[in-house]
Amino acid sequence: MLRSTDMRDLYPNGRYLHRWGIIDGWPRCVAAPLTLVEEECAPIARHLAVNAAARSLVAAADAYEAAVALIASPCPPDTLAAGPDDEAAPNPAHAAWVDASALVAGADADLLNLVSTRAGTLPVDEFDAPIGAFAFDPPDPPAFALGTETADWNGTSWTVRPLTADEAVTWRAIMAVKYPRRMSASDLVVRLLTPAEWAAIVEDAHPTAGGPALGNLLIGAGTQYVDLDSARTAGQLQDWVDRGLITADRMAWILTGMPPAA
Repeated sequence: MLRSTDMRDLYPNGRYLHRWGIIDGWPRCVAAPLTLVEEECAPIARHLAVNAAARSLVAAADAYEAAVALIASPCPPDTLAAGPDDEAAPNPAHAAWVDASALVAGADADLLNLVSTRAGTLPVDEFDAPIGAFAFDPPDPPAFALGTETADWNGTSWTVRPLTADEAVTWRAIMAVKYPRRMSASDLVVRLLTPAEWAAIVEDAHPTAGGPALGNLLIGAGTQYVDLDSARTAGQLQDWVDRGLITADRMAWILTGMPPAA
């Protein structure tokens, strides 16, 4: 069976996002993965939060089951045997047994329900369906600042908080796929410009194909690629801003690969 450590957000190729849920007490991918290059940033961030919520619950169930297995054995002595000239040392196995006992004793009703659901020990109805099985169906997370914040689910409500260091690494990896720093001019048009912006740029270049906007785009792209870390590309985008073809906020978004804060 899958465990919380198996619940990775990204596929090995880094281009798709798992969408995790909990079915019969166990982690399952409950829907088709999100294709990062095609999906908007807000849904990606929401699914990351839901994934984290499911992973946290499964991790708690995993830890509870491990603790139950540990305390099934007698409590180890609190100190390790020492030689005649040594003082007795604390026994790590004893500390682990005590911690496991506290974890089991402190388990709340929702965790016990999740553990019972995955163990198949719930009472059943006349159709052999479990009664009161654990269900993971949180509402959509609230709005939060994309790239710097996420939200935690405690079983009844969401709480917005800053990203951890590991979560920030995952977000940057996603943005690198969604908004690569080096791309073809056509990819920039498809991925980073709205249809209205591109229509304005084309109209600005009319009536000749060598009009200012299109011509400068090719120069900024080095005739083949747009490098978002290049001063030349930044200069081209600033020209578009000056000509009223895109806004300064959109320029910042394109250069960073990050949308404005929600």
